Amino acid sequence: MMRALLISSTCLLSTGCGIAIQSAMGWRSTEISERYEARPVRVATVPAGAEVCRESSGGGCPALGLAPLTDEVDVRVEEVVLAPSTLGVWLGAGISLVVSVVTIGVAATSCEDGDGSCLAPLVLTGFGAGFSAAVDGMTGVLYGALATPTVESTTPLETPRVTYAARKAGYESARSEIVAPTEEEVVLRLEPLAEETATTLVDAARTQMIVAVLPIEAADDSLEWIDALTRRIRVDVTAAGIRTVEVAAQEQAVAEASCTAEDCDVEIGRMLAASHVLRGRVRRLQDRCVLAVELVDLAREVSVAAVGSRADCEDRAVVDKLASSLPRDLLTGFRTGTSAP
Repeated sequence: MMRALLISSTCLLSTGCGIAIQSAMGWRSTEISERYEARPVRVATVPAGAEVCRESSGGGCPALGLAPLTDEVDVRVEEVVLAPSTLGVWLGAGISLVVSVVTIGVAATSCEDGDGSCLAPLVLTGFGAGFSAAVDGMTGVLYGALATPTVESTTPLETPRVTYAARKAGYESARSEIVAPTEEEVVLRLEPLAEETATTLVDAARTQMIVAVLPIEAADDSLEWIDALTRRIRVDVTAAGIRTVEVAAQEQAVAEASCTAEDCDVEIGRMLAASHVLRGRVRRLQDRCVLAVELVDLAREVSVAAVGSRADCEDRAVVDKLASSLPRDLLTGFRTGTSAP
C-alpha cells in the first residue's frame, strides 16, 4: 500500500517534466543553411535611355533593356535561422509515460492480495500518467504550430563581380564592373563620339577653300573681348581643317583697302586670294550680346551660310559661348538663313 502511494506520488510529480527539460535545453535551435539569394542592382546611364547588357562568363552580353533599370544578381549566402525546438517536450512526455507504465505494474502487483485499498493509488497513477503526457504533448503541438522561425543573420559567402555594358547611337560604348552585393548601383557614362572635323566639316569640294576671317565688328565700343572673339573663331575654323589667310597679310590688306562700303569685305578677300570671307557683327540688346556670322562665296558674291549665337555680355565665358559650334554650323551643309538661338 505505502509503496503504491509512493510510486503514484512520484508519477504525479513527473507531470510537466517535458517543459522543464525543454527550458533547460532551450526553446529554439540554431539551423545553418546555404542558399542563393537574388540581390537587386540598379543600373543607370548618362545619358539615359542607353541599351544595357550584362556580360556572361561565356563571352556573351545578354540585353537587359533600356536604362534606368533594376537587375538581379544571384549571391550565395549563409543563413542562420532560430527555429522552434520541441525535442525536450516530447522527451519529457516519453519519460512520463514510461514512469506511469512502471508505476501501474508495481501498483497492480501490490494489489494482488485483493486489498481494495490499492484502488486509490491505481487511479492516481493513471491520472498522473495521462495528465503528464497530455500536458507535454499539447505544449509540443501548440508551440510547434504557433512559433515561427526567425532569421538571425544572412552572410554572403561570395562576392561575384558583374560587368555591365551600355551602348547608344552617337556615343561610345561604356562598361563598368561592380562587386555584388556590396555595391547596389552602377552608373555608366557614355561619351559622345569624337567629331572627325577633317572629314565631317570639310568634304572633297571644300578642301580647296581659303577663308579670310575678318575682324568681328561691334556696335558697342565697351565690348573689350571683340578681338579675342575674332581670334577664337579664326582658330576654330583652322582647327576644322579649313585653310585661313595669314593674320599679318590680312591686316595689311585691310589697311591698304580704299573701299568703305559693306562689299569692301569682298574686295579684301580677293586681294588676299581667298575663296570665302567670314564676317560677323555683335549687337547688344540690354545685357545680352547677339553675334551674327555669315560665310560669303567670293566667286559668286553671295552669302552661302549664316548662323548666330547669343550670350550674357558680362559673362566671363562670353567668347566661348558665342563662338561655340560656329565653324561646324557654318561649314556643314552651307545652310542659309540666320539661326540665332
